[in-house]
Amino acid sequence: MAGRGFKICGEKVKEYKGKKWDKTNNDLDFVVERDGVTYGSEVKNTWSYINRDEMIVKLDMCKYFGVRPLFIMRGSPKSYNWEIKRWGGYAMIFVAQIYPLSQGMVVKEIKEKLGLEADCPRAIPSGIIDRFINWEKDNLGDIKKNPQY
Repeated sequence: MAGRGFKICGEKVKEYKGKKWDKTNNDLDFVVERDGVTYGSEVKNTWSYINRDEMIVKLDMCKYFGVRPLFIMRGSPKSYNWEIKRWGGYAMIFVAQIYPLSQGMVVKEIKEKLGLEADCPRAIPSGIIDRFINWEKDNLGDIKKNPQY
């Protein structure tokens, strides 16, 4: 994502710009910025969906920190995606579970023996990033007018 203009502002974030999250023991995986807009990012590369209660906590954290939610997930129910959108965020969905580039043989076995979608790309496929960038372009005016919802 760095090649597309994203800057990482923090990892495992429980505190951001002087605000400390202490309601729960959760953190945001990343806080990233692009084109003057800051996103609280949660990455879920698991076969199962994010727990709904955890998702709501992460959305609440984004609101508390004044950042837009950006969930990067292997999959999720449409109701979750709608909820993320309702909170002013974006659900970046990919189908295959992602493995490190060095795990090509493992990925091959997962695909052949289990019939599951898996991949070990060098980077997030450009089509997935393009969908987000197009969403951002379509919504950037609204986002900058109302940065904290």
